[in-house]
Amino acid sequence: MSASLFRMRLKSMEIFRRGLILLLFFSALPLFASQVHIRGEAPDYVNTQVLFYATEDGLSQLQRVIHVAESDAQGRFEATFPWDETGEIDIYIRHIRGTMIVQPNRRYEVFFPPLHKEQVRSFGGNTHVDLVFLNLPDNDPNALISQLHVAVDSFLVANVALVGSRAFKPKFESFETSMQQRFNHVDAYTATELHYILASTAFQTQVYTRRDLFDKYLKSSSFEPHPMFFAFLGSFFQKYFARFGANHGPDLIPKALASRDPGPALLELIQKDEFLERDVLREMVAVQALIEAYYLQADGRNVLRVLEHLGENASTEYLQKASHNVITALTRASKGFPAPELKFYDQHNEQVSLEDFRGKYVYLEFFATWCSDCPKDQSLLPALIAEYSEVVEVVSVVVDSPREAFQRHLSKYPQLKWPVLFDDTGFESRDRFGLRALPAYFLIDPEGNFYRSPAKSPSAGIAEDLYPILQRAKESRRIGVGSK
Repeated sequence: MSASLFRMRLKSMEIFRRGLILLLFFSALPLFASQVHIRGEAPDYVNTQVLFYATEDGLSQLQRVIHVAESDAQGRFEATFPWDETGEIDIYIRHIRGTMIVQPNRRYEVFFPPLHKEQVRSFGGNTHVDLVFLNLPDNDPNALISQLHVAVDSFLVANVALVGSRAFKPKFESFETSMQQRFNHVDAYTATELHYILASTAFQTQVYTRRDLFDKYLKSSSFEPHPMFFAFLGSFFQKYFARFGANHGPDLIPKALASRDPGPALLELIQKDEFLERDVLREMVAVQALIEAYYLQADGRNVLRVLEHLGENASTEYLQKASHNVITALTRASKGFPAPELKFYDQHNEQVSLEDFRGKYVYLEFFATWCSDCPKDQSLLPALIAEYSEVVEVVSVVVDSPREAFQRHLSKYPQLKWPVLFDDTGFESRDRFGLRALPAYFLIDPEGNFYRSPAKSPSAGIAEDLYPILQRAKESRRIGVGSK
């Protein structure tokens, strides 16, 4: 072998070696990414799906699934998932929700305390429980924030008789100073919690004027995306458009929203507000107020146009993303907007799509096998089907239940003769339809758009909405027959 050929082979081997090292390096990156590990125990919920959710942003409150686990026969579960910041997550087990703060590269042990059936029924829907943490360090945000809230509650209880009097202000200022000293060296997340829980307490007790409150807690704020910040912002600027109209003229906001370019028009208009000189605060308040306006207006299209403008032009990426998320949250189950085209499975494990029912109205029920109230309404569905089957297809979807429980439910209730389907993901229905409690009902029109969202339950009078649909169909058929 010539020397030059030998050198070429050596060079090729070196290139291959470097390439292999790079490949191994990038392949190993996920192993070194920031993660969170949670070990939990929920003795009341064995062999049950456990869903972990994160909130996309503080304005839309849109949630996404970040992990799915399942408890074993003793109710124990484990979860490991990527996580690169300090923030809140929600853990759902059936109708129970627990909230915790997680930090990157931390391990947690949590316990879901048992609830009596009477408690669950009295709460209804999703029941929030306080998680019990095991082996939690004293400097963990979960421990610190718990102490913080206990201290604030104790202060208010001790001084409730003074609220509204001159004597309360020095008491509050002294308490505020002591809290700032006590929590002086905490992490940034807990410090933000402290800042805005004090702000909220001052707001609720009206210890400061509105101007002083703004100057003290909001004027120089860095606007961290923190739940307590958004809670305080929502309180301070509650019913903002109505307040602005009362101060500057009731027609100004509607005119701005109805203008050719409502986004810039609205933002320029509310810049008149003495509290909204900063772009980021003005945009945040606009988004919050637009959410309120969307539900108050008969036609929310102009509201969506402003949100679209903010989604492209807001001053921060966070606000751009939040604006898009708000649009999703507002329209995902709104009348006239397309219903999600999800696919489920029937008792024979055959895939069924909601599209398969196009051409008729679909009365869609979401329920769970553990739901104690669901069978009551389901017992009313056969009569409803007999009366309105000409124009309406009844479809039930089981969520938050294992497949075995789905099959047992069908065996237990053989009278369920209409399509009863199973969401094998366990969370897609919850996400796409925004389910927060079960049972939940929707009425979808023949084109696949939401017609009633949410719809009434059978016992609450869904027949009142179905009767006009049936009458229109009969009238249309009568006219059609008469014209032949």
